Amino acid sequence: MFKPKFRITNILLTKVAKIDAAQEIIVNAPLIPAWERKFQEEAVLRSVHHSTKIEGNELSMGEVEKVLMGGKVQTRRIRDVQEVINYRNVVEYIGENFVDKKKDVWEDTLFTIHKMLTENIIPDFWRGRYRDKKAYEVDVGSGNIVAEMVAPEEIEKRVKELFLWYNGKKGKELHPIIRAGILHYQITYIHPFVEANGRTARAMATLSLCNDGYDIRRFFCLDEYYDQDVERYYYFLKITDETQDMTKWLEYFADGLREELEKIKTKVIELSRDTAFKNKIGGQIALSERQIKILKFIQKNGAFYNKDFKKIFPDLSDDTVLRELKLLLEKKLIRKEGKTKGAKYVLG
Repeated sequence: MFKPKFRITNILLTKVAKIDAAQEIIVNAPLIPAWERKFQEEAVLRSVHHSTKIEGNELSMGEVEKVLMGGKVQTRRIRDVQEVINYRNVVEYIGENFVDKKKDVWEDTLFTIHKMLTENIIPDFWRGRYRDKKAYEVDVGSGNIVAEMVAPEEIEKRVKELFLWYNGKKGKELHPIIRAGILHYQITYIHPFVEANGRTARAMATLSLCNDGYDIRRFFCLDEYYDQDVERYYYFLKITDETQDMTKWLEYFADGLREELEKIKTKVIELSRDTAFKNKIGGQIALSERQIKILKFIQKNGAFYNKDFKKIFPDLSDDTVLRELKLLLEKKLIRKEGKTKGAKYVLG
C-alpha cells in the first residue's frame, strides 16, 4: 500500500497558515465582475504559458495569449500551439467540473486529463494509456542517465494504490495543500505515461486544490512559480526521489502557493480600494487604471494640473494623459477650471 513519508514541520505549518490567511482575504474581497473575469483570464493565460514552457514550449506569453484568443502565430513547431490549446482546455475542464465539489478522484480522471493534454500531439493509442517501456531520468547538462523510473509492470499497481490512499481516510484527513502536493509528486515519480507526465501532475495538483475548496476564485497559477526557477523545481523532485521523504518537497510546494496568493492578495486589496473609490464616485463605471490614478490624485491633492502629468505618469506623453482626462470629462467625473497650461482638473 502507498504510505507517503513526510513530517509536518513548523516551516510547513507556517506556510499553510499564511496561505489560509491570504485565501480568506481574496475570497471575501469585493471586486466588480469585470475585475474578477480579468483575474481569472490572467490565471488561465499564466497557467497555460508557464506549464507548457517548463517542458520546452517555445511560445512567448504574448503568442500564447494570441492563440487563446483564436489568433495565429508563426512558430517552428505546430505542437507548441496544440499544447497551448490542450492545456487551456484542461484548465477550463477543471473549472467546470471540480470547483469545491469534494469528489473522489480516481484513475479515470488521470486518464481524462492526460488524453486532453496530448490531443493531436501523440498517437491516440498512447493517450490515457500507461507506458509499456522503461523510462529514465536524464541529466540535462551531461545527457547521462541518472535514474530509472518505475518499471512498466508496476505502474498500474502504483497508481491504483495512490488513489486508494488519496480517497481513503488517511488521504482525506490531510490538509488540502499537503494532499495536492503529495499527488503532484507521486504522479511525477511514477511517470505513468510516454509523454506529458509533468503537465499531468501539475494539472492534477490544481484539480485537487480546486476540488477541495481551494479554487480561490480561480485566480491562482502555481506553474509560474515552478517556471521562474525550473532547476529548483526539478531539484526538489529529485531529492525526494532519492530520499523518498516528501517533507522538503511539501515545504517547497506550499511556499509556491503562499507566494502566488500573497501576490494576488496585494492586487486584490488594491483593487478592492479601487472598487470602494469607484462606488463613491459613481458605482461600476468602466475606468482604466490610469483614470483611477488621476482620480485618486485629485482626491488626495484637490486638483490635477498639467505640471502633475509627469509625477504620476513619467513614461507617458502629455497627449496620452490628455486623452485620459478627456474621457473622465466626458464621464462627468471631473471638470476643468481655467484654460491653457494653467488649467486645473477637479472632481466633478
